[in-house]
Amino acid sequence: MASNIIEVNTGILKGDIEEIAAELKLLGDDADQLLGLLEQLETMWEGSAKQAFSAAVRDDVGRLQMLIQTMRAFTNKTSDARAEYDRCESAVSQIVSSIRV
Repeated sequence: MASNIIEVNTGILKGDIEEIAAELKLLGDDADQLLGLLEQLETMWEGSAKQAFSAAVRDDVGRLQMLIQTMRAFTNKTSDARAEYDRCESAVSQIVSSIRV
């Protein structure tokens, strides 16, 4: 029979969330830097190749930014769930410790 038990180490989860958030920050900074470099590059050439390349890069960066936003929302929700899990675990612990036998 399959088990429906999920064990969570909220300390490790918190560290993972912080690590992902830091990586997303760096990724966002890199995307901004890429757009800045693209703007510099655009001043160096003309023509349809420039337009096609610029459009492709801007499209890719736009998709990357959407992914970053989605991942940030995911980490925020995961952080909220972790905090709620800690609150529930604390409440259960208090109830159990208040039981006198």
